[in-house]
Amino acid sequence: MPTPDNAATAWAVVSEGAGAGVDVGMPVVAAGGLAGLVIQSFHNSAVVQLVNDGQSKVGVTSADGVVTGTVDGQGTDATMTLDQVTPRTPVHKGEVMFTSGLDASAYPPGIPVARIVAFHTTPGAVQETITVAPEADLSRPLAYVDVVQWEPTP
Repeated sequence: MPTPDNAATAWAVVSEGAGAGVDVGMPVVAAGGLAGLVIQSFHNSAVVQLVNDGQSKVGVTSADGVVTGTVDGQGTDATMTLDQVTPRTPVHKGEVMFTSGLDASAYPPGIPVARIVAFHTTPGAVQETITVAPEADLSRPLAYVDVVQWEPTP
């Protein structure tokens, strides 16, 4: 995987592109879960913004639908956060969060995104403080990925 210029930037290049039907905005899934989103597509390659990129935001929900929020990337060497979860929402360490697939979402529903690593509520806070780790192994170069041919509904 090429080295990004900025520590908050996390991206990868895949060896298929527009010539194989890979287009900008298509989700990319690696072993374990969501890897990211195609942000550039060339004839024989594509650039993927990884889910842990500092600009990445993914709408998620728990398997039972009790927890909903947004997974925000923090950069290549950082864990991610799960934001917009109201205080006292029952969350559990190890719980997996999936793409929500809500209207106009960049992702279809049901793709594993992240696992809850830690959480706490600060008195007076307007949201839970939740740390998550990506389900896809992003610590190594992506060897095999699937590009999901998905177009969000407007």
